[in-house]
Amino acid sequence: MSSAVNQVLDKPHDDEFAFLMQPLRSISWDASYPDITDELQGILLPENGARLSRLKAQLAAKEEELRHDLVEAVNWSPECRAQAQSDLSHLAAMIGRCEDLHDLLQDLEAEVREPRYRRCFLVAGGPGAGKSYLIGSLLQERCGKGSPKEVLLPLEWDGQQSSLEPAILRGFEKVSGQSWRSLSI
Repeated sequence: MSSAVNQVLDKPHDDEFAFLMQPLRSISWDASYPDITDELQGILLPENGARLSRLKAQLAAKEEELRHDLVEAVNWSPECRAQAQSDLSHLAAMIGRCEDLHDLLQDLEAEVREPRYRRCFLVAGGPGAGKSYLIGSLLQERCGKGSPKEVLLPLEWDGQQSSLEPAILRGFEKVSGQSWRSLSI
């Protein structure tokens, strides 16, 4: 989830997007999943989606008006035409950012509504919290019904990387002899 958010957040954005960008940037993506979804609930409000839709409509109207003016203005100087073309490019980029943010909001809403852990999930906790018991119980339950679909995957992770994904991919390859490019579906 955080990689999709980072792709959008890493792009430059105008001030018009601050109402979404600042809250998204403030989320601690290393927090627990429930904490992340709680923070997202405050961002994924219908009024934010409506505000983004209104902004996109306003930008599209400005773009259409400028295109019309550019076609109609036969007496414009080359400098004015160049500025209008630059403005059109900027408007098109802003509309594209609106679309990216809209898609991201839809993906985040779907994730909050129906969490998907992709190909794995993290079991974390301090000593004695019951991590091993939980995994053992799950495996025992699944083995009683036939072959297990879960794989217990010990990880070698030094805590220095910003993501567990490389360690999970290396661990899976070590256990299975197969390699995945990513954990995404």
